[in-house]
Amino acid sequence: MLDWALPSLESKIQNKKLPDVLKLLGSAILLIGVGVAGKRLLQPSKPKPFVAAETVTFDSIYGGNLPANTDLRVTGGKLWAFEVVESVLREEGSSRPIKDRRSYMPMVPADWNKSQPVKVVFSAKAWAGYRMDELIRANERNARWYRAPWPNQDAIRTEMEKLGYQMLPDAILLEEPAPLD
Repeated sequence: MLDWALPSLESKIQNKKLPDVLKLLGSAILLIGVGVAGKRLLQPSKPKPFVAAETVTFDSIYGGNLPANTDLRVTGGKLWAFEVVESVLREEGSSRPIKDRRSYMPMVPADWNKSQPVKVVFSAKAWAGYRMDELIRANERNARWYRAPWPNQDAIRTEMEKLGYQMLPDAILLEEPAPLD
């Protein structure tokens, strides 16, 4: 890698110009260090697993008691997944999903019905045939919560209204972290 530096280094050692030799060696070591550090920075990092900061009940979130921590394990609540809003990010001009696909659905108490407003929306990388059944059956779900306005809230509200839901303007979003497939 440093073949170009070796002849110069040998001649400096033979001529006993030690300070010049040390400068040359220092430069070579610095170049190697910068190359190694640059290579590490360019390597893609692995996603870190989600770690819930605290466990809360769905009833407390539904009642408006939002914890200081945003990364949660939520127990209870029912996903109303009979009709969901799907969001698919695509590359412009492509019909193939390439970036993200998420389903948005009301998360509700057990006695909720569709004539009641939606206070909490749950978002997940899940759809019919991919994780939806296990997500519906789960009693605990990891999620990060967002206060309104959250990303794409107006578009999700519009789509939910088309399905007959009434989503409150200050609805809370519980977004499941992407699974580490």
